[in-house]
Amino acid sequence: MRRTVVWLILLVACSSKPPLASSGDAGDSMDAAGTPGDAGPVDAAPPGDPFAALVALPGMCSVDGWCWRWPTPHGNNYVRVFSTAPDNIWLTAWGTVMQWNGRAWTFHHPPVLAGQGPAQFPMSIGGSSATNMWLVYGTTLQQWDGATWTIRDSLPVSGNPNYNNVWVAPDTGEAFATISNGQLKRWHDGALEIDSPCSCFLGSIWGTSSQDVFITTLGLGILHFDGRQFTQSYAGSVIMGAYSGVRDDVWVGGSGQLMHWDGTGWTPVAMPPEIANLNAWVNTAGWLASDDVWWYVFAGSRKGFLHWDGASLSFVEQDPADDGANPQFNSVAIIDGRWWMVGTGGAVYTRTGPSAATSIVHPQTGLTWLWGAADNDMYGYVNAELQHWDGQTMTPMAIPTVGTVAPGIDPVFNFVAEQGASFGPIFSMHPGEAMLVGVGPDATGVFHYMNGAWSPVTTKATSQLTGVWGPDPDHLWVTGLHGTILQWDRAAPGVMTADPGLATTQDLGPIHGVDGTTWIASPGTSTMWRNDGSGWTELAAPSVSAWWGGLLVISPTNIVTSSTGSTDTRRWDGAAWLPEDNASTYGMYRLFRPPGGSTFAGSYVNGMVSHP
Repeated sequence: MRRTVVWLILLVACSSKPPLASSGDAGDSMDAAGTPGDAGPVDAAPPGDPFAALVALPGMCSVDGWCWRWPTPHGNNYVRVFSTAPDNIWLTAWGTVMQWNGRAWTFHHPPVLAGQGPAQFPMSIGGSSATNMWLVYGTTLQQWDGATWTIRDSLPVSGNPNYNNVWVAPDTGEAFATISNGQLKRWHDGALEIDSPCSCFLGSIWGTSSQDVFITTLGLGILHFDGRQFTQSYAGSVIMGAYSGVRDDVWVGGSGQLMHWDGTGWTPVAMPPEIANLNAWVNTAGWLASDDVWWYVFAGSRKGFLHWDGASLSFVEQDPADDGANPQFNSVAIIDGRWWMVGTGGAVYTRTGPSAATSIVHPQTGLTWLWGAADNDMYGYVNAELQHWDGQTMTPMAIPTVGTVAPGIDPVFNFVAEQGASFGPIFSMHPGEAMLVGVGPDATGVFHYMNGAWSPVTTKATSQLTGVWGPDPDHLWVTGLHGTILQWDRAAPGVMTADPGLATTQDLGPIHGVDGTTWIASPGTSTMWRNDGSGWTELAAPSVSAWWGGLLVISPTNIVTSSTGSTDTRRWDGAAWLPEDNASTYGMYRLFRPPGGSTFAGSYVNGMVSHP
């Protein structure tokens, strides 16, 4: 299921459940190939530089063998960056918990409850040292003691209430965790205690010590805990939750506002005029001194750095990203003098100047099509430009604006550049011959490439065309919405005719086949159509949520489907459709397998994975 990071968790209905203590396996590491194993931590770069080591990591792999190829180590959205020291830095993303110990990155695998999938959402992380870290992972509250993850408490695997945030007091090491039903759970002296400070939603929690704790609520503003009792310290309606500071010098940011706590009350501080009316989210970066406090601000396309110099606030808008990407940063921190800015698509950036943020890991977005000859020789259509995959990276390639076919450039892009056409699926029939469908503003055009030129094919199609495939170079089918299915024969190359053998009004999506058998996925239904040479037969199959979901037939007992709307990837083994973890938070809807190569899956949102 696709998840979205929200800074203050959505208000949910309240219920309660007695705490449940249980234990799980210790987190393990990943070997140099990027697969779960018993090897030590990956140490792929000179010790001491977490950025360099992060760049050098191989792609992470799922339990089902899908591995990230672009970007690495993964392209999932980061939720949080957190540290207690320069040699104890943590990064979390969907199903991912990573720790920097000063020498290497270690991948942790916290335990999950029975009935839950192997990848859970790491809602919050906190700690006081490398041997006392706490994590909200799915519906569990877990503790890391330096060797083992232990589930200290769990909530129902579905419904409410939910854990929201965890914070660990630096003076005592006790953990505080907020719950959506107004309960606060506290791990104190080896036992879990429960407080009920309000009958409201408890969100963010932070403090300077176990006797100076602030809790954001929905309904009561901000609560303060002095070690004995809870009092309401702020009663406004603005949602706040990004805390930083020291005792009696605390700052909190939130939705279009910044406030300061002096030990007796909260005082709003006027935002700089250029962002005062943008309702920007003010995200804590770091408190360095009473006259040196930093935040990162984003409001749509307006992003930048906010600074307090002891007297006033100033804002510097961020320059356009150095690499053309535009990620949203979900968490920002200043660690050992360096900025960590982590967010969508696996993005990790650092601040390199007054208005500059440079990528450490560049989010790879915009992939819409893949095709090619080998694992290390493929083309991708990325952000409306041709890019070449050499097995390691995508490299932009120039597209000519005149002429027919330029040497070294895929002919599809010559055509797209010259015609100014949008396009859909591509089917390679022979070296130097291809069929391109879904061309033009209404996506009903078909063009045939042969002898160095493109020729239109008459179809009389009135619905968007969605797929193309053929059992041999002389025969192929084209699918489309509203039951559209066309057939092409080399004997009449300039025209396509309706296939009378499949009469349906269902939308028809991706089409693929092998060994004389052709399959079509019907998006939004639990139907798949199969033709083994004797006609079309409707079969039960997993639903593909959108027409551009993927279908790849490798063999009669090895068929893969994917989806845009969720991470749902299924594999047919000849007897059943089995779910697979594709390593991605999002649906990897573009499936492609070069001759004799690996299976590649990619999406517009976050990059590309592969499976042997």
